[in-house]
Amino acid sequence: AVGGYPSAWQKSRAKIVKVFMDSAEGVDCGDEAARWLSDFLGMEVRLMRRNYASKRTSPRAHPKTREPLGFQDGYPLLLASEASLAEFNHRSGLATAGTMKRMTHFRPNIVVNGCPPYDEMWFCDMVVRGEVGEPVLLKGLKRCERCTVPDVNPDTGEPEGTNTVELLKRSDLVMPVMPNDPEVDLRTRAMRSVMNLRRPVFGMNCEWTDYLPGKVIAVGDIIEIKSRYST
Repeated sequence: AVGGYPSAWQKSRAKIVKVFMDSAEGVDCGDEAARWLSDFLGMEVRLMRRNYASKRTSPRAHPKTREPLGFQDGYPLLLASEASLAEFNHRSGLATAGTMKRMTHFRPNIVVNGCPPYDEMWFCDMVVRGEVGEPVLLKGLKRCERCTVPDVNPDTGEPEGTNTVELLKRSDLVMPVMPNDPEVDLRTRAMRSVMNLRRPVFGMNCEWTDYLPGKVIAVGDIIEIKSRYST
C-alpha cells in the first residue's frame, strides 16, 4: 500500500539501492522478475521498486518541503522547452544533417512551449494552473548537466554515434549548474563544490514546493513564472 510496505513478504526483501553517491531503500520484486530481466539483459540483475516509506530527498531539496524521491539520480522533475530543443538542433548542425534529437532523448517530465530558447534555465518559482484541481507550485533547483544518455536511441537502446556533450558545448549551452539561491540548503560537500562549475546543460531540475499526494500536472496546463534566477 502507498505509504509503506504492501506486505511482510516484501518487507523481508528490503535492500539498500545505490544511486550514484546516494543510497535509498528499495523492495526486491522477486525471483520471477529477476529471471526475466537477467535473461533479456544477459547478466544477473534484480528488479527493485521504491519503498514509499523511504525518506530520501534531493540533495538540494527546498527546505519547506523535502519532497520524497525514488530512484531518480537526484531530482523528481526535469523541465525543458520545445524552443530549446529546436535551437539546440539548429546550432549543433543536427537539423541540417537530418539527425535531430527528439525530446525523448533528454527525458524531461515536463515539456513547455511559449518561451524563448534556454529561458527555462533561469526559472525559479513557478505556478502550474490547470482546468481542474488546485495550482501546483514548482521550484527550479539545478540545471541538468548532461551525460552520454542522449546519445542512445530511446526506442531501440542502440548508440547513435553522436556526442551530445560536445554538441552542447558548441551550442553555447555551458553555464553554472547551480543557480545562486540562498534559500536552498546545499547539504553535501559535493553540491557545494559544483556551485560555480560550468558544464554542458539542458533543462532545469525541479521539485514541487507544495507536495501533496494526488496533485496533478496535465498536458495543456499553464505555467506562470513567479521569479527567476539572475545567474
